[in-house]
Amino acid sequence: MGGAAAFATTTPAPAPRAEVRQLVANSAHLSRLSAIVQAEIIHAGGDFSWAKFPTRGVVDGFCESVTACVYGDRHASRTIVLFGDSHALMWLPAVAPFASAHHYRLVLAWLGLCSPAKLDLHYVKVGDPKNCNIFRANIVREITSLKPALVLLSGRNTLIPKSRTVFFTNAEWAVGYEQTIHALKTKNTKVAVIEDSVTFDSSVPACLSVHVTSVHRCAVKDPNWFAPALTAGEISATKFEHVAYIKTHPWLCTKWCSPVIGSFIVYSDADHLTFSYTHFLSRVMGADIAAVLK
Repeated sequence: MGGAAAFATTTPAPAPRAEVRQLVANSAHLSRLSAIVQAEIIHAGGDFSWAKFPTRGVVDGFCESVTACVYGDRHASRTIVLFGDSHALMWLPAVAPFASAHHYRLVLAWLGLCSPAKLDLHYVKVGDPKNCNIFRANIVREITSLKPALVLLSGRNTLIPKSRTVFFTNAEWAVGYEQTIHALKTKNTKVAVIEDSVTFDSSVPACLSVHVTSVHRCAVKDPNWFAPALTAGEISATKFEHVAYIKTHPWLCTKWCSPVIGSFIVYSDADHLTFSYTHFLSRVMGADIAAVLK
């Protein structure tokens, strides 16, 4: 697949905030897919950052050290770190253009299913919670040694397992985020948490393929009560630690979250935004990052 530079010449240019909000508002009334969007359904499942960015990491596509995946202005003296699970990778197309334009090195550090929150996560796929804990501790130590200007934290926050049968509460999630934020922020390093995308009830491309003339059947409410998120816990943590919370839902939802915004299929599965739409959001993300760095 092509890299980010090749991609940018064939898709709509990233939009300012007012245009994004208007497209989101318009999406609430969408019922039938255009022929152009219908043709993209088959490609949407593969339209994700790990397939589009030229450097993916050294082990299984992950970026488990601060030297594995570096973007932006690689020779810059200032650094931004994007740290989390696959949802941190998901936001890379929205963050990288700002880093390049403003001469920051952008370090991506991520491991699948390993939240930046300092908690024991009991995902069956991960196995022993120590796997994520070791990754998190090592990365926090490496990030601290970089003395970055900004650390952006991003991770899935829906139905996070505390055990095989119990999920974390907002209060517990807040404590986990507070510990990570506190370990990273310094006088010269700012920290911000990126609000997670809403989780859909099923794979968006699969749903759209059978609801071409009834797109609303694939939409979900914000918040989605069938996939409750720990957003309140994250907000609480950012307030307690006096750091920024970058709200992304206005770029994705009204009271409802449409699977299609403008000419974009928004999700590549049930909870990861497509590379195409995330790149389209790079101007609004960049503006919010600039505000944090002031």
